[in-house]
Amino acid sequence: MNSNKEVGKKIFDARKRMKLSRKELGLKVNLHESTVKRYEDGDIKTLDIEKMRDFATALDLDLGYLIDLDEDNPTLNNRDKKDIEKDLKKIMDDFKSGEAGPAFYDGVELDDDDLDKLEIAMRTALEIAKVKNKEKYTPKKYKKDKE
Repeated sequence: MNSNKEVGKKIFDARKRMKLSRKELGLKVNLHESTVKRYEDGDIKTLDIEKMRDFATALDLDLGYLIDLDEDNPTLNNRDKKDIEKDLKKIMDDFKSGEAGPAFYDGVELDDDDLDKLEIAMRTALEIAKVKNKEKYTPKKYKKDKE
């Protein structure tokens, strides 16, 4: 994951591009405008993945771009996103039906809220893996020239 300051700069730049105030963005991500400023300044010590997803959605950014190590990684296109959603649906359907194992952790059955959080984490992992694989396996001639 990028440093908190780099993530904050991406949030700031995207907010400015969309001509949103901190207050308007805060309403979209359920945060006070002063907390949005702290995210933009890189002052939030622990970046919660669900909150990063909220920012990415509100700012029309790919989550992989927002939190990835390398800003030059290719972003996900619509086909990539559809593939991820298809894979995620299969994984979650298998998991919920018990085909991939019972919905238990440490002897406690997971409730719907726990399963939703698990799905968010799995989607994020699949997105990051897709971006990493695109970077690794895209031939040099198709990569953007770095100046």
